[in-house]
Amino acid sequence: MNSHSAKKTTRSNAEVVKRFVGYSTSSWGLAVHVVLAIFSGGLFEFIGPCYPQTKIWTMRQSPLSKAEYVWTELINGQWKLLKVVESTSQLTGMQQTKDEPNLDVKVHRAIRLLLVWYVYNAESDTFMPLMDMPDDICVQIHNARKALDLIDTGADWSILSSTKAWSCKKQMQLDGTNDMTIGKPSFAKMTCFMLAYPLYVVQYIELAYVAYQGGYSYAVLLLVITVVSACTAVTAQFKKQMALFKVITKQLLVPIVRNGVVRAVASHSLVPGDVLVLLRGKASCDMVLLRGSCLVEESMLSGEAAQARKSRYVPENGREVWRYHPDTHHSCTIHAGTFVQQVWNEEDPEDEVLALVVRTGFNSTMGNMLRQIVCPIDSVKWKQDPFLLDYLWFCSFALGLQLCVLMLFLSSIRWHHPSNAYIAKRLLDMLIAAAPTGVPTVTTFALGRCMRQLGRRRIDVLRPEKIKNLADVQVVCLDKTGTLTGSVPNLHGVVLVEGGHFTALLNAATSWNNRFKQAAAVCHALTFVSRNRVVGDAAEQEIFNAVEAHFVDRNQVALPLQTGPRKAYGTAHLHILKRFEFEELLLRSGVLVVDDNGEVDTALVFIRGAPIIVEQLVKNSSIPTDYRQVVDSYSMQGYRLLALAGGVVHGVEQLHLGSMTLPQLEARTHNIRLLGLIVLTDHVRHDSRETVQHLQDSAAMRTVMMTGDYQLTSVAVARSIGMVPPGGRVVIILSRSESLNPKGALKSAKLASTPASARAVSWQSEAQDPIVEGVPARAGQGLMFQLDNGDPFENGDSTRALTAIAQGQAQCCITGPAFEHLLQQADVAALDVVMRNAVVFARMQSQQKAQALQLFSVKGLHQMLHGTLRHIPVRPTSCIALLC
Repeated sequence: MNSHSAKKTTRSNAEVVKRFVGYSTSSWGLAVHVVLAIFSGGLFEFIGPCYPQTKIWTMRQSPLSKAEYVWTELINGQWKLLKVVESTSQLTGMQQTKDEPNLDVKVHRAIRLLLVWYVYNAESDTFMPLMDMPDDICVQIHNARKALDLIDTGADWSILSSTKAWSCKKQMQLDGTNDMTIGKPSFAKMTCFMLAYPLYVVQYIELAYVAYQGGYSYAVLLLVITVVSACTAVTAQFKKQMALFKVITKQLLVPIVRNGVVRAVASHSLVPGDVLVLLRGKASCDMVLLRGSCLVEESMLSGEAAQARKSRYVPENGREVWRYHPDTHHSCTIHAGTFVQQVWNEEDPEDEVLALVVRTGFNSTMGNMLRQIVCPIDSVKWKQDPFLLDYLWFCSFALGLQLCVLMLFLSSIRWHHPSNAYIAKRLLDMLIAAAPTGVPTVTTFALGRCMRQLGRRRIDVLRPEKIKNLADVQVVCLDKTGTLTGSVPNLHGVVLVEGGHFTALLNAATSWNNRFKQAAAVCHALTFVSRNRVVGDAAEQEIFNAVEAHFVDRNQVALPLQTGPRKAYGTAHLHILKRFEFEELLLRSGVLVVDDNGEVDTALVFIRGAPIIVEQLVKNSSIPTDYRQVVDSYSMQGYRLLALAGGVVHGVEQLHLGSMTLPQLEARTHNIRLLGLIVLTDHVRHDSRETVQHLQDSAAMRTVMMTGDYQLTSVAVARSIGMVPPGGRVVIILSRSESLNPKGALKSAKLASTPASARAVSWQSEAQDPIVEGVPARAGQGLMFQLDNGDPFENGDSTRALTAIAQGQAQCCITGPAFEHLLQQADVAALDVVMRNAVVFARMQSQQKAQALQLFSVKGLHQMLHGTLRHIPVRPTSCIALLC
């Protein structure tokens, strides 16, 4: 921890914490605390963690700058008492280096909340959360890349370690290590916490009263049953936490470059800025590739078997180096928890593949997921617990009935003058009857049985209170690809562009022209593993096999092409000079290749991406006049489309391919022409319609689709699975920049480049009820409204369109750029209408999906993501999904 940590504020303080209150111990308070601990036989020490309020009254309030403890109020109303930890460091700013060791020692005060360190900031007089990675990580990446360039010219490897501003020991103090140990779960402690539940405390008082009245056998028997039921419920939870603990505490040996030599160190000791030699195996931290490429299996991130090819990080225009973030630069980032299947260096096969550590521990991708499981922010305190609230409502109703009966009883015996002891006994009996002693035991036993039944269906429950929350779910958010449709699309055919016009749908590859075959053979994410093994997306492999292409080696592809006046077939060899992986911000990928039969010092450029994106890059003369009509026609039938374009680059030997980005290459490319469209079939899963209907009809839940696919394709799938009723109208909400300015789609996509965790999204509509009478006149400014058949809705009047949607005359589908536009508006009336009536969120980036889910939570709508590889069998008594 260091003084510059106050600047590390990627996580907004307002997202988790409402306020901090400082407390310090006093001599008399400490004495009282010791006396209570002695006289209670240690019970007071046990109650303290469960009820931190018991410690507060023995302390005195003090400024945060001098506080020993911090009383923290979270956004969910929960309170936590945290002890302040003090540490010292000689570093006072990011500008310091190893040459400045004699600086004033400064004391840093910090607390740890939800596995995140908060450091006291004197300027704002509050505790600020540490950044998820060092704020100079971009500088370290830049320095490491420069050092590698010098090493290639003959410099010593020791200069790579000298790029770090601090020693490893200081780096550990600044940003922590890669250790994610959270403490071994204790069965006894978990059982004690279960028995300290407020419902059990009430039951203990009742059992004591029953024993006082002489019912010793009943009290002892019920107490034994209570302990057994608590142990039974804790057992299943304990097993899951132990399995999680074993995964977290597992250590690996990692080769890192330090002081010019490669050393093997434990993965738990890695710190941001370390340069390691990437090998096959599980990634233990988030890393950015500095040299070489690799193939990564990322099922941990998406829930689906997905393999991604990663290449080294190349900043755009020399400026993007200062904007690197692992959440937005996926093509060069290896996330913690993913599995590296293969590594290689295209420039020098004998050279190592190097990566720089950017995030470690609970700040990494896997660590953040574990933190949400172990210390969830949305956990509620006991006074908001659903089981406790239901119990209190039941007891209140029963107590009201008892009071009515008691009033009648007292009115009938008022002339008999009963004693005070008799009246007190009747009151206690009434309270016991209103709060039955066996309710907590039965509830715990039922919870344990429910958890075991869910476990048989491969649904793990780490937080039992979420079982009750299933009854309150109103919205279920579903992904399209891999959830509602199959994860492997099939090739339906291609539509070529010849003479400025589209051809008919062509299924046989023999009718494809040579340039399109070349693009299909090299413009993909397939990776050559061995002579008989190529890995990657199944649809890409189908296209690759359709043109009868094969890998000669990792960077050379051979395929048969028609040559000569007689159209005889000959083998063409394409050498891949550089691949440009798919980027979420660009929405396209590309490749630079050299044809053996082509002109000297000339290369071919092929680009593949969404039709609306590729349309902006190609020459207008190559775009058919019915381009949008053809794209919309296939999309409305539920097909997925990819556009292919190609051009020529001259002077290849003068290109700096190592530092070139795809936009830079496109700027150097001549005559980029549209080659055609690839039409893919997304088969709807056989159980999707049944599951959606069960959610809507039996469970009375609203279903919402969130996807990155084209809006018309998404709406077509929503209609086919019953999300949209037969004959129902769907209004597509677009940003005006998507239609008036084709490049507006790119601009809007860049607006969302900030990670969702770094953006404060709020939806504080004053109206708790839906808007049905009308919306403000300027609420829909900047938006366009049209039906999914292309007709304008309400003549394009945004106010009338939003009002009609709010009144239930039509459902709506909103695109990612339009959703981003609504987030930037001060008036949330339009956003309120969309969030209440949207059935599809299309062309959504990952950050935008997270923001939409956050908005559902802010408004009190519970959301669940169904990311399993198969649907849960639909039964009348079964749960469809579980939020843990």
